[in-house]
Amino acid sequence: MKKVLAVADDITGADDVGLMYRKSGHPAVLYPFPFWQQAGFAGGEKLVVDTDSRFLPPEEAYNRVFRVVKKFSSQGVQQYINKQCSVFRGNIGPEFDAMLDALGLNFAPVVLGFPDNGRTTLDGIHYVYGEKLEDSQFRNDPVNPMRESNLVKILAGQTRRPVTNVSWREYAEGRRLRSLIEQRRREGGYVIFDVRHNADLAMLAGLLKDEPVVCGSSAIAYYLGMEEGPGTLPPAGPAGGKNARVLCLAGSLTPQTRQQVKCAQQKGVPVFTMRTQALFSPGGRKAEEMRLAAAYEAAGAPAMAVIQTDPAPQAVVQTKQAAAAAGIAPQQAATAVSDALAAAAEKVSGTHGITRFIVCGGDTSASFCRRFGITGMRVGEEIEPGVSVCTALEGPLCFVLKSGSFGSPQFLEKARKKLLGTEKERQAP
Repeated sequence: MKKVLAVADDITGADDVGLMYRKSGHPAVLYPFPFWQQAGFAGGEKLVVDTDSRFLPPEEAYNRVFRVVKKFSSQGVQQYINKQCSVFRGNIGPEFDAMLDALGLNFAPVVLGFPDNGRTTLDGIHYVYGEKLEDSQFRNDPVNPMRESNLVKILAGQTRRPVTNVSWREYAEGRRLRSLIEQRRREGGYVIFDVRHNADLAMLAGLLKDEPVVCGSSAIAYYLGMEEGPGTLPPAGPAGGKNARVLCLAGSLTPQTRQQVKCAQQKGVPVFTMRTQALFSPGGRKAEEMRLAAAYEAAGAPAMAVIQTDPAPQAVVQTKQAAAAAGIAPQQAATAVSDALAAAAEKVSGTHGITRFIVCGGDTSASFCRRFGITGMRVGEEIEPGVSVCTALEGPLCFVLKSGSFGSPQFLEKARKKLLGTEKERQAP
């Protein structure tokens, strides 16, 4: 099987790209930052590394990706995947450049479309469920507000290399398209390909399967894996047990996660809300941990529960104000909130031996992995597009790491069933 290294800028994206390979028949192992230094290829598995670099200063993000790629460049890697946010939030240019520079290359195709999650590209303009990116829910993202839909403009503003687009209008004639790709390769830089639907992804994978570097969202990885042919997935692992407890951490403020929590609550799942505005006062975090643990006990230690950050707009504003008053910058404040949520989960789970978790939000997922000492994980069965069940390489933990903007309203119930093995026998590669 082809040796593939996928590098992602956050933990949920790393899980996402690992899942795409697993769906195409290839086992995948994921190492969160900073444990990539102990990662290695074994048993034909695709290797995925999370650099946790989306919110770093550009130079730091560049250096982190450069170091990771350099480490593995002498290990016979045949293809590198640079997985970025499917709406181009983060250090896109610096991380693309770092991979090419580390390998001594000067060309990479970019395929950002992910139709199964509503991301499409037409004439270089990116859409989210039919809305231009600049008009979508990401327009007012609290960290990376997206006010531009033209992917060429976004990427060109972050790299010294030329950036061009290949329109879907070029796709009808294969020979001409191959010739165009060869021309762009000679010119160097990045070529952003349109994606209207999955058929475009399948066609592009056939053309790009031998490229040393492919950049973009996770979706293209599935079709690259299909081009390679299936590997060998291990037999099914044990189910979780119908009576095991499941704890959900909801740190994302996206409409999707809010709706998922609301849907679970309507079905009787207790929801405990962390008062995030209290975290930045002396003793506030410890008090919140104790309060949430007591609330869980008072509810009878339920089989399924959600601990969420306060999603009310007023609470979000008050939290930012409290952090600012404490001299904490916005991104550091967001990480502090995620860390507090993970700490509360650790306190609750430690008392009751909970080993199954659903985590909503990239920052929250990173905090969860750090808090629970997860140094690596196997990517398991898909729940919904872009989200899988994962198992820790060491220890009993089984968990779901979900990007905040992914998933249907019923996602939490689907995830619970997968974790407990009651919907379909869970595969654990």
